[in-house]
Amino acid sequence: MCDKIDRFWRLKRQILLTVIVVVVTCGMATFLIVFSHRDYETIPLQEHWKVTIDSRSGQEYQDVSIWDAPFDKADKKDAINLSIVLPENRFVQPELALRVSHCALDVYLDQELLYSYGEELYKNEKLLGSGYFLVPLPEDYEGKTLSIRLRKVAESKFNYMEDTCIISAGDALKRLITDNFLSVVISIFLIAMGLIELCSVFFLFQAKKPIRSMISISAFSLLMSFWMSCCNKTMQFLISDYGRLTVVEYVAMYLLPVGVISISYAFFTKPMLKKVARVAEVWFLLLAFVAIITQALHLVNLPKYAAVFRASLLIVILLAVLFMIEERNVPRVLEEKIEISGLAIFLIFVFFETLRYCFKKNYDFLVIGNQSLLPVGVLIWIVTMLIRFTVAMYRGFVSELQQELLKKMAYTDALTALSNRAKCEEVMQDYAEKKCPILIIDMDLNNFKNVNDTYGHSEGDRMLCAFANILEEVFREVATVGRMGGDEFIVIMDASKKAYVEEILHKLTQRVHEYNMTEKHPYLLQFAYGYATNEGESALTPWDVYKKADAKMYRCKRKQKI
Repeated sequence: MCDKIDRFWRLKRQILLTVIVVVVTCGMATFLIVFSHRDYETIPLQEHWKVTIDSRSGQEYQDVSIWDAPFDKADKKDAINLSIVLPENRFVQPELALRVSHCALDVYLDQELLYSYGEELYKNEKLLGSGYFLVPLPEDYEGKTLSIRLRKVAESKFNYMEDTCIISAGDALKRLITDNFLSVVISIFLIAMGLIELCSVFFLFQAKKPIRSMISISAFSLLMSFWMSCCNKTMQFLISDYGRLTVVEYVAMYLLPVGVISISYAFFTKPMLKKVARVAEVWFLLLAFVAIITQALHLVNLPKYAAVFRASLLIVILLAVLFMIEERNVPRVLEEKIEISGLAIFLIFVFFETLRYCFKKNYDFLVIGNQSLLPVGVLIWIVTMLIRFTVAMYRGFVSELQQELLKKMAYTDALTALSNRAKCEEVMQDYAEKKCPILIIDMDLNNFKNVNDTYGHSEGDRMLCAFANILEEVFREVATVGRMGGDEFIVIMDASKKAYVEEILHKLTQRVHEYNMTEKHPYLLQFAYGYATNEGESALTPWDVYKKADAKMYRCKRKQKI
């Protein structure tokens, strides 16, 4: 019963935190859309078009809306002719703005050619691409007939002509940014995140840490930012060639599922589900590879694989949802559950966005104004990923800190805070393994037993700590200083410092003398020492050197008693 209540509260907390992430992210997105919204003056050209399709019937449609025009009835390589009488001009330097995909384009004003794009590409069946076209118009266009001739290619899914209007030349590109402000901001954020992750990959590689997830997140972030920028045409600021722009768009789109699957792979625990995920990953990699190669060889244009890609994507999304349901009872930490919830929300957005493209349907709950909310789904998942990553890094940091603390406790003398016997023996072992010459100074306090017996153990402890502090001060920069037990201390250093040993020991003697002069204890702090090295005697181990130093120390102690 208690376990059920505990699971209930954990689930409730997971749902609550996920809802908070979603609400905050959607609130930020809505704020960005509202904040960026600006109505640029335009003359819409959506109604009263005459449409002629040069098929065998030569069918003509009069006074139709651009949204209702029967573009889908045009056959491969049909020419679609659109004409409209232009209204009154209200702009200085007016431009015709329209979005066209995979079509050769000719624009006429009263039969006079104003703009032409893609004639040679169309004849040679090369990739035409898609773009946001801006065609300058004369200021005296009022009452003249605007004619647009489109010749679609096999890969064109041309069902309507988007965003056709007349706008001032100074506002055209500003409007493009404003209408896509949300995706622009998220794209910039993803690029920054991708580059930061790449830098993290370098540092983690240097530290010999796992980097697969970092590479996957970085690849996903960069690919998603490129794809969104190409889709909304803001990438035209960097790539003016419509064909190259489309190549970047489709290559990024075909590779995106690979990044998503690679990131999600760690969530699956059952071997069968992992195998299915790997197969899906390899399938999308293969599809992207074939598409890129055939495009490079001018055999098949990239968009022709879009139908196969979207069908595969819908299937994989459905499988992913089934996998999540299958593994819903797998024990996970809270931040991992939140990221899986973010992934599920992202996949829902992708699923409906794919359906919206395939069937050209507008789902109102996935669109605000002219802006798709797919970037919001991306942002929700990215935020949940960052939450998991931050918490995981924090837990890893705390774990390493605890391990370091435990190690320090295991290797530190509790009374003096010097290295203990175990640490000193480990240092000696390192010298032995590296076969480096070693120098060891063995020290022992004089009259320590008498101080303990006469003044008590607390005074004896104070005596040990005082000597330990002086040793640490004198030898800190050149050696390892430790307490071997009782009143015995050891200093371990490279044999190359042998020339400075007497000088350092003289400094130690002076510091002990200063201590005795200033502290005014009823006893004097005194010590005996002996040192030895295996320099020139490679057969001696560090423990042999320690024994020699210990023997010399006892000889020194006997001399001091005389």
